[in-house]
This record gives sequence, structure tokens and C-alpha cells, in this order.
Amino acid sequence: MLSKTEQQMTFFVDGNYPQKKKNMQEQSKTSTPKKKDTANLTQVNVHDTSISTSEDISNKEETCSDGYDPIKNIAICEKSIKEYESLMKTCNDSILVDYYVKSAMKLREQISLLLEIYNKKFMNDKLSEQVKCVSEKLNYLLKQNNVRLKENLDCWESSSSRTKDEQDDFKNKLIIYYKCGAQNMKQIKCMVLNKWFDRCIVRASHIWKAATKGVGLNEFQLHESDIHNERNGLLLYESIEKAFDSKKLCFIYNPFAGTLQVKILCNDLKKIYIVDDAKRKNFNEFRTFNDIDNAVLNLPIDVFPYRRLLNWHGRCSYKTAKANKWMDENEHLEDFFHLSDLISLPGDDFDE
Repeated sequence: MLSKTEQQMTFFVDGNYPQKKKNMQEQSKTSTPKKKDTANLTQVNVHDTSISTSEDISNKEETCSDGYDPIKNIAICEKSIKEYESLMKTCNDSILVDYYVKSAMKLREQISLLLEIYNKKFMNDKLSEQVKCVSEKLNYLLKQNNVRLKENLDCWESSSSRTKDEQDDFKNKLIIYYKCGAQNMKQIKCMVLNKWFDRCIVRASHIWKAATKGVGLNEFQLHESDIHNERNGLLLYESIEKAFDSKKLCFIYNPFAGTLQVKILCNDLKKIYIVDDAKRKNFNEFRTFNDIDNAVLNLPIDVFPYRRLLNWHGRCSYKTAKANKWMDENEHLEDFFHLSDLISLPGDDFDE
């Protein structure tokens, strides 16, 4: 359920303006354009005959027969776009930034319309080049805005919360999907260690955390209901799940081998045993986290979790690891992310 403030913000994104703008202006460092001004920015009055001819085209033969000057109005649109760009640089609210970008995109459409009207009468290469530059700038701003919006999609910053019944139901779905259950169902195979453990110490880990209730999945061409989809989960030994949730461990897709590989993002973690002292001998498991670095995630044939979500988790984890200096400075994973872009980035892997 959106808060009152968030509901008010959504009006701006949709192009509808709430009657009470005072609260919005107080919560943002940069106030949004007034309703009257915004209307002037987003829709130029094409029937206004009172606008004078621009200096660049003063010849009466180069103005439309009805006195309307598209060059003048294109200049107005360009000025408004610059104002929106200025607001974007100082605004800390991602929803308002999204509003500014979308408003600027509407102005771009208006410029294209004005140029079309103008070109029916004249051909001005210089003006066409100016409009092209404005369009390229808006495309860049739109991409930057998408990056800023996705920065808010790091759901691994907060802890998850699940009831026991929800956890058991989800775990049973994962056991069937990944074929990781013993016949008696009392033991489960960890998908990283490829080894059987008691059911209680192998966790059904949500990739996109359950605490989000699915909010944000639409950015990855998924639905909120996919939060409990079996492809949004992995069966991991408890210490491995903890490292995954804390972004010290991620899974990177290798498009050449068609596998998901473990990547340890914290040098200190590499020295730690995966199984604690009390259980190590009982399970005959003496591997450290360093031993599973680059290990392949064990999956049935043609069965995959949501790779686009694992890719995003990997990007967020890598950013956190670099910021906290968990990794060596000369260690880079960007190439892996770029290699898997075709099937792993939001919006590009609809079937993955």
C-alpha cells in the first residue's frame, strides 16, 4: 500500500497533478513546476498567433501563413528541457526524477511535431541538427534515470522475514523443481556443495527477498506473484545462504558453458570453513569458502533459476564489495556482467 506522499508522487509520473502541491514542494529540495507553468511546458499552444518571428528567421516569407512561428516554440521547448535537466541534478527523489525525464520526453515529442510543421514549409539543416542533439541528450538522460531508479532496487540491504509455513511450502517447491530431496525427505542436497544435509540446515533462499512482497519485480519483466516462484529460489547450506544475503557471495552466469558459478566477493570470507566446528566431522565436510570460489551451481538439465535476478544481485554485491574494500583492487567482474547481458539484464531475458 502506497503512503499518501507516494500516492501524490505517482500523479506527477502519470501526468496528473494533485490539487495540493504544498506537501510535495516541502518534501523535495527542488519544487516541481506549478500546474500553470507545467501545462505551458508540456503542450505548446499551436494556435497562438501572437508569438513574434524569431531573429534567426525574420523574413516574412519564412514564417507560416497564419503567423505561427514554430522556431520560437522550439526554442521554448529547449529552454524547458534545460530547466528539467537542472532539476534532475539536484533532486534526490527518484520518482520526481522520473517525472522530470518523462516531462522532458513529452517536450521532445512536441519539438518533433513542431519540426514536422516547419519542414512542410522550409528545410533548415541547422535546426534539424539542433533537434537531433536535443533528442540524443534526452536519450542519455533517460538512460541515466533508469540507472538511478535501479539503484533503489537493492533488496538485499534489508533482512527478510518469513513464517515457518511459508518457508516450508517454498522449500518443498524448490526440492521438487531442483530435484534435491532424498527419498525420505529428511535430507536435502545443497546446490553448491552438492551434498546431503539435514533438512533443517539447508535453507530455501529467496533470490529476490521475500520481505519485498514482490515489489520491484516488474522492473525485471516479472510479476509480484513470482516472489514465491520456484525459479526465485535456491537450496543452500545455511552459512552459504547467509553469505549470499550479505552480498559476500554471488552467482555469475557463464554464457559459454551455460552454467552459474559461485564468486566469493570477500577475501576474509575465503578463509572461513563453510561448516562450523561442531558439525564438521559429523558431515565430513572440511571445505572453506575459498574452495567453492568458481564452483558450479548444481542444476538439473535445462532447469535454471531467474538468471536476470542473480545477475542483478551480482551487480549489487560487486558494488558493495568494492565500496567496502572486501576485494583486491585489481579484481574485476565487469566483463562477466557484460558477457551475460543478453540473457540476464532486466527486460532482455523475458524467457529466462
